[in-house]
Amino acid sequence: MLAGFFLLIGVMLLTGALEATLHYLRYDAMRLTLTGEPPAVGKRLDGIVDLPTSAAGAWIGVEFACVHVSHERIGVNRTATFEKDRWSDRRQFRVRRSGGRGSAVVQFNIPESLPPSSGTPVAGAATAAQSESDQYVWELRVGAGGADPETRRTLSVHVLPCAYSTCPAGPQTC
Repeated sequence: MLAGFFLLIGVMLLTGALEATLHYLRYDAMRLTLTGEPPAVGKRLDGIVDLPTSAAGAWIGVEFACVHVSHERIGVNRTATFEKDRWSDRRQFRVRRSGGRGSAVVQFNIPESLPPSSGTPVAGAATAAQSESDQYVWELRVGAGGADPETRRTLSVHVLPCAYSTCPAGPQTC
């Protein structure tokens, strides 16, 4: 009797894992593959976005954004996090089909006046001047139409502080 109970639980867990895997493969599988040089301030982002099978539209909307993330103390033991787009660019890209899946080639120019992704060392910036409460993250926000409600995903992009080809050998500092 007890063995049957554990067998039932095992079958239920296996069924749940299988359903979650199939859901991921059908709806959630969206990936960015960078092409060309790594994205850097003053250069551009070149990549291919692979779409899930549920994204059946001929076009996708893509927004590339630099997000300022700040943390402020609001009490003795509490901190609030605020996010604000410092810059963004939104475009439409044509979807190419191959079998049941689609992909789109995306390109965005990265302005020179913007900061690189946080955690990337920048030459000349004093350690004391780099605040732990201020961070910058770069996001690629993809919206694709399809048979189901619109598929929306946010993909992280690591933007370097300078053009890859102009950086000296060794650590990436310019």
